[in-house]
Amino acid sequence: MVARPDDVRLADLDNAFRVVRADLEPHLITEETIIFPMCRDIAEAFSWPSFHRGPVGRPIEIVLHDHDHAIDALADLAWIGDDLRRRPSALWNETVAEVVAAIRRLDLDIHRHFDEEHELLFPETLRLAEELRLV
Repeated sequence: MVARPDDVRLADLDNAFRVVRADLEPHLITEETIIFPMCRDIAEAFSWPSFHRGPVGRPIEIVLHDHDHAIDALADLAWIGDDLRRRPSALWNETVAEVVAAIRRLDLDIHRHFDEEHELLFPETLRLAEELRLV
C-alpha cells in the first residue's frame, strides 16, 4: 500500500518534532543542571564556584553550538507546520490546527530563550568571569 501524500506530511511532521525533542531535551537538562547554576554562581561569586574547575567559556561555547542545531531542527519543524497550514487538505482538522499553532508557539519561545542567553546571560557571565579571572 502506497502512503497518501497527506500521510507522508504528517509523518514528516512527527519525525521533525522527534528531532527537535532529541536536540532540546538533553540541552535543557545541561542548561538547568550545569550552565545556569554556573552563571548564577559566577554572578554571586568572588572566586571560582567550587563545583566547577576550568574556564567557563567552553561550556558556553558548547551550549551555543547546541543552539545552532536546535534552530535548524526547529526551522524544519516550523516549515512543515506552515506548509500544512498553507495547504490544508483532508487531514486538516482542529487537532492538526492546534498542533501547528503549538509548533509556532514553541518556535517563538525557543528563539526568545536563545536570544536572552545570547544577548544577555552569556555575555554578562563571560564579562564577570573575566573580572574574576575565570575565563
